[in-house]
Amino acid sequence: MPASTSAEEIFDLNPDGIFLSNGPGDPEPLKSAQKVAKKIIKQNLPLFGICLGMQVAIIEYARNVLKRYDISAASQMFNKFFICSNFLG
Repeated sequence: MPASTSAEEIFDLNPDGIFLSNGPGDPEPLKSAQKVAKKIIKQNLPLFGICLGMQVAIIEYARNVLKRYDISAASQMFNKFFICSNFLG
C-alpha cells in the first residue's frame, strides 16, 4: 500500500499483522507514518518493520507504550539505539 494510506484504510482490510517497509531518510519528519504506527500499536496488531519502518515502530512504541518521550531518531544516530531496541526485547 502507498505510504499515504491511513490507519483506517489498513484496518478496513482486517489484516493479521502490518509490515512497515524500508525507505530512505530520517523517521522523525514522517509524521503520517508515525500516526499510523501509533494507531496500529493501540490496536494491538502485530507490527513488523525493516530499516526505516522498524525505526518508526520503535520510536512510536517507546513514546506511546513506554511513555519515553526522550526517544527520537537522533537518539538512534548517537550510539543510543540500544536503548530503543531493548524496549522490544
